[in-house]
Formats: sequence, structure tokens, C-alpha cells
Amino acid sequence: MERRQAALASVLALASAMALASCVDQAGPDDTRASEVYTAVVRWFVHDETGAAVPATLADDERFHVFLEPRGEGGRIDLQVQTELIDDLAGVAEVRFIDAIDEAIERPAEEGGAAEVRDEGVLLRLDPVPEDGDRVELDVDRWLHSIDGADEVEEVFETLRFEVVSRGDGWQLVGEPEVLTPG
Repeated sequence: MERRQAALASVLALASAMALASCVDQAGPDDTRASEVYTAVVRWFVHDETGAAVPATLADDERFHVFLEPRGEGGRIDLQVQTELIDDLAGVAEVRFIDAIDEAIERPAEEGGAAEVRDEGVLLRLDPVPEDGDRVELDVDRWLHSIDGADEVEEVFETLRFEVVSRGDGWQLVGEPEVLTPG
């Protein structure tokens, strides 16, 4: 009986170890690809053409606030990609992934006031990154403003299409994004 219990305990310990090992997030090539493409695109919003941080009102020790969510119904951005993107942009942007738009938008307390992105930041919705190819077109929605209706608030976004290419040392933007739907 003791041998059976010892064998059962060994099997349970091995199964637990295997389950725990499978939960550890390891960046795969698709995760690295997605985080590098997203990093190139988000940097476009954080810096102007001269490479200066925007908005210009930021002090040297401040970082631009970027709120991100997946684009499209049921979209998601893998946790490993989120972690890599936060790390990649740590020196220039405070990146926060949101589950609901109200985490990023401040509504006016008084009637007639304008809603705005918290902390003078930007709210972006990101398309999934295609899994293959060395040239990617990525659509990104940038929040512009809200329109208060009688029954609900309509959020207004501008959609930009970025072209990003793989160049030996990472992913880089090609030119300026195309505006698909002006706000």
C-alpha cells in the first residue's frame, strides 16, 4: 500500500511540475515579432519627425502616456507581447493596456466640457500583427473625441494604416501612415 501511495505521490508531483512549467510565458518568435511591430508603431505617436518627445510640455523625466487596447471585437494582445512592449518603451512612454475605454478617457464633470485622454496621453486600438512576411500593414485607431448623444456617448476614432518592414536589426516604419478614416 505504501508503494502505491509513494508512486501516486510521485506521479502527482511530476504532473504538477509539468503543469507549472507550461504556465511559464516564454517569448516565441510570433510574440517577439508582434511586440517589435507594435513598438515601431507606438514610437511614431510618442515622437515627432525630429525625434523630440510629444507633447513638448513633457519634462525630461516624464514619459508620454499611451493607452492600448486590441482593435476589433474579441481581439486580444498576448500577455508576453504586452510585457515586451512595456519594456521596449519604458524609457519614453508609460504604456497601459486597458479593458474598457473609461480607463483611458476622462469625462468632464460639468456639462459642455470636453472628454480627453488621461494624463495628456493617446488612446490607440491595435490590429493583430500578421504571423508571416517581412512587410506588415497594420491598422491603428487613434481616439480623437467623444460625441455625447441623448442615450449614449459615441467615441470618434481616426484610423491610420502603417507599413512596417523587417530590417535585420528589427522592425521599422516606412514613410508616414495613410489616413483611412479621418475623424
